[in-house]
Amino acid sequence: MGFKDIYGQNRAIALLKAGFKAGRNSHAYLFYGPEGVGKFKTAVAFAQLLNCSSPTEEAEPCGTCIACRKIISGSHPDLIVVRPDGNSLKIEQMRILQEKVYYKCYEGKFKVIIIDDAHLLTIEAANSLLKVLEEPPAETVFILLANDLNKLPITIHSRCQPLPFSYLDEMVLRKILQQQGKETPPTLDLAQGSASKALEMVDNPVYQQFWEQAKEKFKAIKQGGYREIFSWAEKLDKAKDRKLCELTLEWLLVMYRNKIVEQDFSGADLAGCFTALEEINKAVYAIKNNGNYRLTMEVLLIKLRNIEQRERGVIPNG
Repeated sequence: MGFKDIYGQNRAIALLKAGFKAGRNSHAYLFYGPEGVGKFKTAVAFAQLLNCSSPTEEAEPCGTCIACRKIISGSHPDLIVVRPDGNSLKIEQMRILQEKVYYKCYEGKFKVIIIDDAHLLTIEAANSLLKVLEEPPAETVFILLANDLNKLPITIHSRCQPLPFSYLDEMVLRKILQQQGKETPPTLDLAQGSASKALEMVDNPVYQQFWEQAKEKFKAIKQGGYREIFSWAEKLDKAKDRKLCELTLEWLLVMYRNKIVEQDFSGADLAGCFTALEEINKAVYAIKNNGNYRLTMEVLLIKLRNIEQRERGVIPNG
């Protein structure tokens, strides 16, 4: 594994390579961007590069030296990965980390600390980590990975070199799936630029169940009456599968968003799409706050039916 095996993040990788070639590695980096777009793989590849015994002129790790092989296998003593304990990164984890970082490297050139899901740091944990970032040990590089930059205290990301990671386009997702021998799902839009989500969509049978139901039932919104609407909401409620319910709302959001981006509209059509997105977001909020799922979905689907059929002239305006 190396940078050559990471797709769609050329800008972030180019910045890391440029700093390495110039001998200006930062003591702390913040890789931020959507989940499943290669942040962790890039962090591991950079750890390889920092400790590689014979990196290439293009600043690629060789992948064959002892350090590269150990880092790939996760057995290198100077690579430390910290992940959330439950739903957060806790102060106890940062205290244990503090004890480790001030030891000299066992066998590598750099001690590399990867903190995954850094946006889940508690306030106490963030303050504890801040002390280390303010007085970083020599030959130590911190790499914080975050899905949401806004959830990190400004004091943390102001002491890191930020590197943005972007959504992966559909061609990249198709290539990743193909390389792993996976078929492209018909609902690839739902991956929303995330390779890990695209792979989950192939392997999780809930996605197939969702797609078979959604493509048929959405006809009720565009052409059907209230009976079909209530039937769809009832089936979703009887499924008792929260993932299936979340997927339905997510798919509706993506569908109307794509409709705005990709198509040419009259003013009324565009207004209808924005109204639909507003209503879907209201439903998402209601369900997250323990609202009645069936009632929420019935109300939403009726509103979407009225929007769709009004645009087609089936329901008069006003």
